[in-house]
Amino acid sequence: MICWRVVNYNQNYYEIMVKQEPVNVNWQTLFVFIPIVSIWAFWRIQKLKRGLAFVLLSEILGQLATYGVAFAGHYTTAVVIDIVMIFLSPAMTIYHTRKWSKEWNKKFTNS
Repeated sequence: MICWRVVNYNQNYYEIMVKQEPVNVNWQTLFVFIPIVSIWAFWRIQKLKRGLAFVLLSEILGQLATYGVAFAGHYTTAVVIDIVMIFLSPAMTIYHTRKWSKEWNKKFTNS
């Protein structure tokens, strides 16, 4: 159930609370491959800011490395870096999504 809760009355800051229940780790992993749904997957485990920062940072760093090497004239190396980042970025996102989902689920099994 989604509900609005006022966190700080002075700053009028609102946050949407998530349902406090375990999530299916396999579904969370599948959601990583669907762009808009991946945002929902991070939100469900209360890691939206961290997840988006992680995804954006890995993409930006990959592109900067590729363009930096290509600008230096090493086009073959730039292609290799780009191919590695195409596989490395989603793999790291999947790893962290699974890790964070398991941590989220532990909160409910220990209680």
